[in-house]
Amino acid sequence: MKIPAAKGTVAISYEALRGVDLSTQNRFVSPSRSPNMCNMYKAYADGCTDFLETRPGRRLFYDFKAAIHGIYPLDGQIYVHAGDGLYTIDGCRRATLSDAASCGFVFDGVLWLLDGQDYYRFDGSALTRVEGLVPITTVGRAPSGGGTLYQPVNLLTDRRINTFRADGESTVYHLDADGTVESVTVNGAAVTNFTASGGRVTFATAPPIAEGGDDNVAITFAVPTANRRKIVGSDKVCVFDNRVFVAGGEKGILRHCRLSDPTYFADTDWYREGECAVTALAADEDCLYAFTEQGVCRHTPQIDYELGRTYPTVHAALPIGCIGFAAAFLDDIVWVSPRGVEGLANGFGHRSALIDADLSLRRPKGLAVWDSYLCLLADGFVYLGDGRGERGYEWFVWEVDLDGLYSDGRTLYWYKDGRLGVFEGDRDEGEPITSYFETRAECVGDPALRKSVGRAGAAALLKKIANSDVTVVTVADGEERELCTFHLGGLDFGALDFATLSFTTADEDLVALPLRIKDFRTLTLRFASTRRFGVGAVRYRARVIGYGK
Repeated sequence: MKIPAAKGTVAISYEALRGVDLSTQNRFVSPSRSPNMCNMYKAYADGCTDFLETRPGRRLFYDFKAAIHGIYPLDGQIYVHAGDGLYTIDGCRRATLSDAASCGFVFDGVLWLLDGQDYYRFDGSALTRVEGLVPITTVGRAPSGGGTLYQPVNLLTDRRINTFRADGESTVYHLDADGTVESVTVNGAAVTNFTASGGRVTFATAPPIAEGGDDNVAITFAVPTANRRKIVGSDKVCVFDNRVFVAGGEKGILRHCRLSDPTYFADTDWYREGECAVTALAADEDCLYAFTEQGVCRHTPQIDYELGRTYPTVHAALPIGCIGFAAAFLDDIVWVSPRGVEGLANGFGHRSALIDADLSLRRPKGLAVWDSYLCLLADGFVYLGDGRGERGYEWFVWEVDLDGLYSDGRTLYWYKDGRLGVFEGDRDEGEPITSYFETRAECVGDPALRKSVGRAGAAALLKKIANSDVTVVTVADGEERELCTFHLGGLDFGALDFATLSFTTADEDLVALPLRIKDFRTLTLRFASTRRFGVGAVRYRARVIGYGK
């Protein structure tokens, strides 16, 4: 806005309202943003995108009375890992897990869970331990050794199989590793006429020669290792390209399962992301991203004629790492860095400049994607990044103290101290929600100019909501004064507090503001309530008096 050259009247308008701007001095904030707004957002679901309105309240589903370690979807149901159990959302216990943080994924209609101690599959009825596919590590092996390497060792199991082509004479068969023999078959039938020691199996009678040159002796044995821990110790998981990628079981290592088989993690399928820990995983249609404390690694599918489909590590030339959370959000890949929220769409860019000053004071605790909102949970607050903005993310701030968030895309769930609920309704577990919106400190381009405002042309566009009221406060040169209170929407006399109707009950969305301030240099208007309300625009006219003496 240009500085007036002389006395005159200036039209002040706050419309096409967006989110907060906590990055600059109050008076430098864009007229469409707020320097001080809390517990407000745009409710795209109801189609009223021109209004900022009070956030939904917190409705309690169930109190599990134990720490909530994870929330997972399966076949339209929500399952909760709380304490040492897996429950339905209404508290029906379905299985036992360890009492520790877990991670999981849905693959082929089954929920797969890593609880820090072991690896399980849950089909909606029963929880079973994932034993792991037993690989055939060598085929076409002669009794004395050799053969062809066939399948890599599976980290989930110590067991493996060697298959041999019997020559009809040899009684001693050499395994490809020293282990404990569990079973032997000859021509498909189990046999017990053998002894085993030192990686060798000795038959009492030589197995008959293989007919047609096919393998006819199969020996299953186990080689004790600590390999399983490399998978069950993982705390990061992401499904990409019909494979499951995991990290956290080993510092700086990313592993994945075989095609469409979460029971088979080959010991050859791994990539080094660096010397520091992998802190988060995320993927879009074309690429998997592994985030570390120092940067970002890209993994794009490649075809290797010997190894098949591989995902080589490409270290992105990005200057900043991740402190623990990442997500695919609309057409962006975002992560939380030490300085805020970063994104990869249209080239690397910083996404949270408008809230960094406030976010830097708090510890990030989680990330969820709810419809078109990126929800960043930090100590005592949720920051919502609106991805529909044409000029980057718009941010909203909710003051809520939670342990975690989860969203299935349409519904936003919350949990705190074992209590699980959903954001829905007008109150927080029965308590009122205090929400407010402030305009910038209006100085008409020059804080030294003296101004005045009158009632002519002063109005606000408010959303009609049943049992809604809103109080308007003026802050002129730092001095606060309650201006008026409006009640909008249908009246419920049983719930209505008549004391709030200090000036008017409005039947229309556009309400007149009884503004009259004779002399000020900066003016802020605050709209606040402990009931749900919405504001779409504010307008008034300021008369420039001149410079003060």
